[in-house]
Amino acid sequence: MYQYGLKIKFVDIDIDTLNYDLDQLAAAVSDKTRVIMAVNLLGNPNDFARIRQIIGGRNIVLIEDNCESLGAHFEDRQAGTFGVMGSYSAFFSHHISTMEGGMIVTDDEELYHVLLSLRAHGWTRNLPKHNHVCGTKSDNAVEESVRFILPGYNVRPLEMSGAIGLEQIKKLPALVAARRVNAERFVEMMAEFPWLRIQKEIGASSWFGFSMVLTEDAPLTRETLVDLLTRNQIDVRPIVAGNFAKNEVIKWFDYEIHGELSNAKAVDACGLFVGNHHYGLTDEFAWLAETAEGGDRQC
Repeated sequence: MYQYGLKIKFVDIDIDTLNYDLDQLAAAVSDKTRVIMAVNLLGNPNDFARIRQIIGGRNIVLIEDNCESLGAHFEDRQAGTFGVMGSYSAFFSHHISTMEGGMIVTDDEELYHVLLSLRAHGWTRNLPKHNHVCGTKSDNAVEESVRFILPGYNVRPLEMSGAIGLEQIKKLPALVAARRVNAERFVEMMAEFPWLRIQKEIGASSWFGFSMVLTEDAPLTRETLVDLLTRNQIDVRPIVAGNFAKNEVIKWFDYEIHGELSNAKAVDACGLFVGNHHYGLTDEFAWLAETAEGGDRQC
């Protein structure tokens, strides 16, 4: 957003859902707010009914980062379709894979035309003759092939990636269903570990992965738990960006922080997640539980 001259306001997350703290979001919205970026984290959609209430009749655009939540639903509607546009990832670790890349969905024709131009250097070459970016293109194909009208990028999809993605998308319902079965087993198992807070589902998550946030009374530190899991060949990651506002890159942004970001800081310091898959993970969950149970004795 900062590339288009918008000032960024960071808002805290909910410690349970890992999405927006909706009370904080409501308090952060002002008469200057123009866009709300909703990130559906680790497969979990936001509460878009509450976000609609927060927006009300104000001229605020909702956009979604749905890169980790393909196949998730809220109120019988696909996550990624509540905003004016939604982004999806097909990176190799996601629900479907074209190895790299992703897609954006929108039902706004003007935005669609803008995106067609932005994805290919900002030129007019791929736009229809009559469009919402430059109006009407000339019939001079040579000139139109190198006519730049927007500051664009080079993120054009490959035909091979598209072909792979079309086949993968056919499998998506079964892939998400299998991930949800794994999630049921994970939630049941984690009831034995009250010192590990797991993500609270909103709607129907597509369960990209399984988060664990150590509580204040946990019998070991995150560093110790990460070391145990790693030594037992269980791959772990931070929970996405943790507290993004701590990163040095924000010195380049025009930004402000609403409140203290206390939950984001807690997740940044005490959180981690392990992956999910569309194959059964019964043995892997048993190994995870055995490792966690022995954590305080092995350190």
